[in-house]
Amino acid sequence: MNQCKFHKNRIRILSGVIALTLLIFYVLIPVSVYAAPAKDDSIIVVIDAGNGGKSTGGEYFDLKEKDLNLAVAKSIKEYLSRFDHVKVLLTRKDDKNLKIAERAKYAKAKKADYVISIRFNESEFHRQTGSEIYVPSNEKLQKSIMPIAQSVAEGLQGMGIFNAGIYTCTDSEGKEYYGLIRNCEDQGNIPSMIIAHLYMDREEYLPYINSPEALDEIGKNDAIAIARALHLNSNSMIYKFEGTPDVEYSDPYEIKDSSKYPEDVSVSVKDYEQLTNRACKITFSVNASAANSVLSGYRYSIDGGKHYSELREFDYGTKGDFTEIIRKNENKIVVVVAYSKEGLSVTSNMLDAINEVELDPEFTKHKQEAEAAALPEASSEGTSEEVAEIIEITSDSNETTADIHDHDPKINSTQSVVVIFGAFMGLSICALLYFIQKKETK
Repeated sequence: MNQCKFHKNRIRILSGVIALTLLIFYVLIPVSVYAAPAKDDSIIVVIDAGNGGKSTGGEYFDLKEKDLNLAVAKSIKEYLSRFDHVKVLLTRKDDKNLKIAERAKYAKAKKADYVISIRFNESEFHRQTGSEIYVPSNEKLQKSIMPIAQSVAEGLQGMGIFNAGIYTCTDSEGKEYYGLIRNCEDQGNIPSMIIAHLYMDREEYLPYINSPEALDEIGKNDAIAIARALHLNSNSMIYKFEGTPDVEYSDPYEIKDSSKYPEDVSVSVKDYEQLTNRACKITFSVNASAANSVLSGYRYSIDGGKHYSELREFDYGTKGDFTEIIRKNENKIVVVVAYSKEGLSVTSNMLDAINEVELDPEFTKHKQEAEAAALPEASSEGTSEEVAEIIEITSDSNETTADIHDHDPKINSTQSVVVIFGAFMGLSICALLYFIQKKETK
């Protein structure tokens, strides 16, 4: 009888151990759960993949814009659907063309809260760059869609795509220039926007669009940006934007005349000063022109357009200069973007900076020898070469030193509590088993 009772106690304790183990696994191992199906109070977002069918859009590097648009639109739907309280629809799911009016009517029929059109860009002389987003000029519609536009622009900038601005665009009569925005306004004042993600005719953007994985990343980035602006949560993607501050934005640029684009901008080496055998301080000269507008400033990049400086003002209206330290072992490509006061931009030539100057490979040695010759009483045989060697070693060290981080695996605070609690419970259970067994055997 006592033996049977002992076995029952062991079964109870074993059940407790199993329950505790499951609890620990639940805390330590993330469980992916898709958002619940959209409810009646869900936000309805219609994603419009531009072009389709015979309307191919831009064609560069064996890529067609219509295919890029559809791939990104499908990706947005996939990821945005994982958030709570949102229903995502596509105007087209395959390679067919729809009239702009049909896309807007579809959105109205589905009672869309927002319409977001997916596009890529191109320019006649391949001089423009970055992402451009177009929103309604109607004040009410603009106010509704601007948080999404700003969030998407910031998301693309975070990916390394230059933010060329958010715009309204109207014709000479003050009507919306873009048909989708105009038709969405006509079909019940639906807030809409057009995302021109990047200029697909620019080779530096090819890595963003030349694979399904790259396009999927753009779509995911857009989806998260949209969810951020709409304060949505997702269990599966581990994002919680509910209760976060509203996205701050400035008024968009107004385009009323496309002739306001700057005509040209160029960058060249103005002067340089060698610092070490492989480092040089270079001053670059910027020259721009705009026949039908006033230039507001320029931004420059030294990594081929991946990251840009803050906006700088031109000197004398059309000229400017900036200085950067460039090293021979770095691949620094300089490019400049000039802006008109309307926010329209044009891109300069690309300059391989270090190849534009002549560096003395024994600069440090020659410099020390010259200094020693100027002060013969203070010099001794071999001193100049030794100092030069020390300076060169120091210079090389400065050029190649990287931050050192401790990459040992770490346990976060939640895991620590769970592990300690589990160990304590394990020891307690073992002690309890021991005392029960001892009592039952007496």
